[in-house]
Amino acid sequence: MIFEEEKIYPRCSANMIIFDAAGNVLLTKRGVEPYKEYWVIPGGHIKRESPTDAVRREIHEELNVQAEPTRLYGVYENLTNDPRRPTVSIFYIGHIVSGDIEATIEVSETKFFSLHDLPDKIGFNHRRILEDIRKFPEGQPLK
Repeated sequence: MIFEEEKIYPRCSANMIIFDAAGNVLLTKRGVEPYKEYWVIPGGHIKRESPTDAVRREIHEELNVQAEPTRLYGVYENLTNDPRRPTVSIFYIGHIVSGDIEATIEVSETKFFSLHDLPDKIGFNHRRILEDIRKFPEGQPLK
């Protein structure tokens, strides 16, 4: 039996922060709602799988590449910026193992951005995470 208050419990997601050789971060432009046409860090909801398996799957679904998380960056709550429901997101630092990035149904465009020159339209709470990465590359600060 599902209690009414359980419907507002946060979902979990896993995202991967990927840098190129110059230190620019990969962002994807969403091709679907919510935040269609906004830039985000690639990733998505965890299903019946581990967070690391989820982030590998999501990167493959969104970018058509194989990627590997190498370390945990941080865990962020997004209690108000996702119209579907609150989310707790696990962010990994990782790299592409094989394949060439391709646009998919979920992603209309990909681009590497300097952390000092980010686009205006960034979805969810990802601007906060990108600002933390710029200031605290070793990992999320506990505030």
